Amino acid sequence: MGVMGSWEDVDECAEGGEELCGGGFVCFNTPGSYECHCAPGYVGTPNGSCAAVTVPPNLCSDDQSDCGLAKTLTRLYGMVRGRGDPHRVLQELLAVLDEAFGVGAVTRRHREATALLAATEGLVRGVGALLPPATVTRLASNSTVLHLAVHPGHPPPGPVRLEVPDVELDVPREVAGDSDTGVSLVALLSQQGLNRVLEGAPKVEWGGWGNLPPPAAGGHASYHLLSPVATAFVTRPRPPGHPEVTLRFRHRPPDPQWGGRVLCAFWHPQKQLWATEGCRKVTPPPGSPPDPLSTACACNHLTSFAVLLAFHELEDDWLLDLVTKVGLGVSVASLVVAVATFLFCRALKGLRTTLHLHLSLSLLVAHATFLLGINSTQHPTACAVVAGLLHFSFLAVFCWMCLEGLHLYVLLVRVFVPSWLRVRHLLLAGYGLPALLVAIAAAAFPKGYGTPHYCWLSLERGFRWSFRVPVCLVVALNAVILVITIWKLVQKFNDINPDMGHLRKMRVLTATGVGQLCLLGTGWALGLGLGLP
Repeated sequence: MGVMGSWEDVDECAEGGEELCGGGFVCFNTPGSYECHCAPGYVGTPNGSCAAVTVPPNLCSDDQSDCGLAKTLTRLYGMVRGRGDPHRVLQELLAVLDEAFGVGAVTRRHREATALLAATEGLVRGVGALLPPATVTRLASNSTVLHLAVHPGHPPPGPVRLEVPDVELDVPREVAGDSDTGVSLVALLSQQGLNRVLEGAPKVEWGGWGNLPPPAAGGHASYHLLSPVATAFVTRPRPPGHPEVTLRFRHRPPDPQWGGRVLCAFWHPQKQLWATEGCRKVTPPPGSPPDPLSTACACNHLTSFAVLLAFHELEDDWLLDLVTKVGLGVSVASLVVAVATFLFCRALKGLRTTLHLHLSLSLLVAHATFLLGINSTQHPTACAVVAGLLHFSFLAVFCWMCLEGLHLYVLLVRVFVPSWLRVRHLLLAGYGLPALLVAIAAAAFPKGYGTPHYCWLSLERGFRWSFRVPVCLVVALNAVILVITIWKLVQKFNDINPDMGHLRKMRVLTATGVGQLCLLGTGWALGLGLGLP
């Protein structure tokens, strides 16, 4: 307010106080006037009043009143409405996200993850109103990173760029601003657990399935997440159709064996599945070679985004599945008999029997676990335990096979069993080494146990080499021992019975070789597919 040619703004909010806007509103001074907006932690209603933001429904599978997550978020909403410390609210929110994802059955996880993301957006928007103008803050916890920018005025001075690990976001100034509040808020959130939770969605809404190479008999549409999942939002939720925002993802290269197409996709909160409508893959500039480790996406709406690989996956063969289950069932029953025999038959006591006993026990645990738990993907924690137990038990199988080979070598070459080859040493090597390898693998990549499709080792970060390398070493070592065994037997036949016929000698050597081939595990060289995709 002032005279022509000389303006001096009067702060009506300071002079009039809260009476200017009434209860539930806060006053914002503007040049020549003032505006009334809902206070932090409140949202406008159709009748023009302000209502407190509440925890979204479906956040918990049980009674909402008994849900610890809902109580924690309700308390954080109260801190925002009470104008508490915004940085403390954000830190507590990140801690909640660290613990919340990846629990429960697949369908429930999708519903609860969607509700939790909605609650997170509401809290961050409320916190943004408490932060000083021109604030850019980046917070990180164990598995969550939040990059937040708050600018005064509508629209902000220019485009807003934010970044979390492996994801960059560019938001045009007209999308970032909000004329109702006069504040421009942009946030980008990355949570490692979201990949595991959201990858189990049933399908991808995409119109290009027909353009992929035709699937083999029994094939079906499938997908695999290549990039982290990143959630982007601004001051006020916006319907599709606004100017596009751009996200640049760094991700691992698509595995050639899958084939398929790289897609830019978003998480549809209402349908709780991945979709591609409104998102497109940005073509590199002319003359720029395509980068298999990077994908740029342009989308005309904001939600959670990721880069997917869409492909046709072979259906499980029911006959092969039946044969596998029957074979494993017979194996488990036979191993139980073998273990009982080695334990209770006194005539078989000895170091060699101890080796057979623990090899049978390890195989029994591995086969029983595979039979009962390989498909327990609906419970991520249980699936990870199954994968870890399979990793340990199969490594133990190969350790005992290696010890079988070492014992055979000692008998053939050394004749007398050395003093260091005792039962306690065998137990330490047969179970201690696998436990150590599993502990190291779990510490290096805790998320490597369990996948959305089966409870085994993940393909990510080369994690399956923690199984392949020990297996390859044992198979190679026992192959050498097998060759030495056959060679020693040939020498003994020539020394003990030089008149043995050639045909009979070949029969004895063949039977011995096949038996040792099974016992030493060298035949597993053909089955290293256990560590392949």
